[in-house]
Amino acid sequence: MSGGSLNYLYAKDEVTQILDAYNDIYRVKREISDLGYPDIEKDINDFLWLICETGAKIESRFAKLSEIFHDTEWYIDSDIGIDDLRKTCEEYLKKRKK
Repeated sequence: MSGGSLNYLYAKDEVTQILDAYNDIYRVKREISDLGYPDIEKDINDFLWLICETGAKIESRFAKLSEIFHDTEWYIDSDIGIDDLRKTCEEYLKKRKK
């Protein structure tokens, strides 16, 4: 029976939460700019760029690994057997080689 031993890692969506904060961070940047702090504005711009750059990479990698996360959790929780997990791992490796 599933108990979510990995806290349902395969369903995590923290990246979306960070990306959703983008607009709020951008608003902070505008306010700081209006106050006349260009150095802080630049630092916030750099941070916004980092969110965009890494967010896309994280989402892509997470999507690729999600089934591994899912089936590993199910294996730990005795919802699937070792052969099922191995099959998932082998399928992942085949896709990875493409």
